[in-house]
Amino acid sequence: MMARDADQVAQMLSSMDSVGREIARQRARLRSTWQVHTDAIASIEAQLTAIDFVLSKREQSLKEVVSNFGNEPDTSVGYSGPAVSTAAWLQGSGAGPWSIRSDIERMFDADHETARLKFIESRQKTFGGGARRAGAEALGRYRLRLDALRQVRGLVAAELTRANEARNETAANERVMADQALAPTLTLARQAMKCPR
Repeated sequence: MMARDADQVAQMLSSMDSVGREIARQRARLRSTWQVHTDAIASIEAQLTAIDFVLSKREQSLKEVVSNFGNEPDTSVGYSGPAVSTAAWLQGSGAGPWSIRSDIERMFDADHETARLKFIESRQKTFGGGARRAGAEALGRYRLRLDALRQVRGLVAAELTRANEARNETAANERVMADQALAPTLTLARQAMKCPR
């Protein structure tokens, strides 16, 4: 082996080493970008889980009261609860668990209990129409609040869809940038591999 061959081998090994380093650098950048988006998605999924849990629990409570007392909610009372937004309904942080705000939970509990008590009272009275009406109105507020929570769920679900799309789009863009950054290094490595005879 001549000095010239040794130089070519050294150049080829150096080029291959630089390809490996560039691939590792680009993979680390892609992984970091993916992780940032994945963390954001996990936070949104946690919000959705909290909403789904409360929706399920509260819908079941509503069905039980309607079934037990045979009175439908009176939704003509109008909705007077928090605005339909994630900030108004959810508490927590991106790093910790999410839950429905405690004041909203108390509103659900109060209307549920009022409805139950008023329906029980109306059964015990000969003329229990006023109590029955008050129970139906409390149940109406409960149902309207549930409807608002469903709307909040829709907002969070849409946010989750957008976050997934953004992560996928960013990953595709990062991949293109990684390929472009790797191209010059690969070209040098290919040239080094071509040994003149």
